[in-house]
Formats: sequence, C-alpha cells, structure tokens
Amino acid sequence: MPGVHRFWRVFGFAAGLLALPFQAGADDVVALGRAGALLWEMSELHHEFGDRHIARGVTPEKARKMAVSTAGRLADKRDELAELLPELPADTRFVADLLRFLQQWPDRQTFLADLLIFYNGAQSGLDITSLAMQVPDTRRGWKTPFPIFRP
Repeated sequence: MPGVHRFWRVFGFAAGLLALPFQAGADDVVALGRAGALLWEMSELHHEFGDRHIARGVTPEKARKMAVSTAGRLADKRDELAELLPELPADTRFVADLLRFLQQWPDRQTFLADLLIFYNGAQSGLDITSLAMQVPDTRRGWKTPFPIFRP
C-alpha cells in the first residue's frame, strides 16, 4: 500500500506547514482574535461608508458628515489596535504590517483626509482589508451584507 503511506506523508507535511503560523500561546490567540474582530469591524465601517457615499441623493455636505463620523469610528478602532499591540506575538508578519498601518494612519485626520478623496484615494480601506485578511473574524453572529435587512 505505497499510495496510502504516501498520502499520510504528504498530509502530515501539509498539516505541519499549515500549523506553523498558528503556533501561539493562549494569550496570543486571544489577542489575535481581538485584533481580528477590530480589523473586520473597521473593514465593514469603511465598506459601509463607500456604499453610502455613492448612494443617490447624497449631497457633498452629507458625504462630509458621513466621512467625519466614519473617520472618528475608524480612529477609535485604530487606537484599540494600538493598545492591543503589546499583547500580540512580536515576531510575526501581521505585527510588522500592523506597526506600519499604525504609523501610516496615526489619527482621525489622516482617515478623514483619505475618506474625503474616496474616489482618488481610499488607501485606508485597502490597508485595513489587507490586515483583516491575515486574522480570522472572531465576532459573534452573522450579519447580512445588506444593511436594509439588518434589525
């Protein structure tokens, strides 16, 4: 049965490779879970702003108010990520990327400037999404992607 042995050898090798990035202590897992929840929430906030920003009947004044509100919420989540940084495993690509993100987006004003040039910029959304894709979304429950159907 050389095929069966080969299967288990390949399977074991693949499982070992998949497990490498996730070999973390219990505290690291909790911190990464919290970071994932924050980043996925930030991603939804940015996406929701984009959807509302291009809706019919949105005046420039209303778009600015939405940008100010969204920038404040993104900055709050960014600050929570910064507070979480000491709890994360320091020698990972995720933490290196997170440090770059925190330096590039230090406050509400930088988010606001990016949101105000939504069609020409939107770099913050790309940066948030690239970080969020590195960690699992640990928030509870499922939300419909269509805001009209949310309670």
